[in-house]
Amino acid sequence: MKFKLGFLGVAVFFVLQAFFLQNEAYPSLQKVNMGVYGAQVSDIAAYNNGGSSEILIAADSIKGVYQWTSGATSWQAVTYPAVVGKASQIEMNLASGYENDVYAVISDTTGIVMLYGSDSGGSLGSWSSIFSIMGPHLLLGHSSGMYVGTFDGKVYRSTGGVSDSFDLLYSFGAEVTSISVYDSNTFFAVTRSGPVTTLYLQTPISRQFLLTRTTRIPLMQP
Repeated sequence: MKFKLGFLGVAVFFVLQAFFLQNEAYPSLQKVNMGVYGAQVSDIAAYNNGGSSEILIAADSIKGVYQWTSGATSWQAVTYPAVVGKASQIEMNLASGYENDVYAVISDTTGIVMLYGSDSGGSLGSWSSIFSIMGPHLLLGHSSGMYVGTFDGKVYRSTGGVSDSFDLLYSFGAEVTSISVYDSNTFFAVTRSGPVTTLYLQTPISRQFLLTRTTRIPLMQP
């Protein structure tokens, strides 16, 4: 059964067109419909794999992560059937020497959310679970490492590859909704606890409150 592609899926279509058509290695590439049928796209990651342009998407489907390479004619599910679950985040590792590593947040059919990693560019059969982080929610790749924010307010970082461990940088005590990294020693984090959203600046020796905002919660949905 085919389902209509959501708004994010439509956006991905235009992003894919721009990505491939601007690549001089494929000057004769024609515009084609690269729609993903069967799920809504939650996140997208693209990278240059030794001269081959590749795109990975996280899909709200039991097949999780799909991959499209420059020579492909269709999307390939790369986490299914080994991993059955919906993917919400997909991110490439930007640390030097680990650019072929990719991470994804996937929730299984019971609702348990897990972190998975591939050291082969996300190819089929290369994914493994990372049990050291519970409740992953947010991924951010940076030259200083891969950052993971969790539902219970923790921020982790790995400076290595998929098989290397993550270190706990800080526990904020509330859901981490956004991370922005300045350098290996400094990052910003946004947390949410009920109606309260807080922005932090975190350094190795201190944590600063930059902004706290309380959002009014309507009694009824419009």
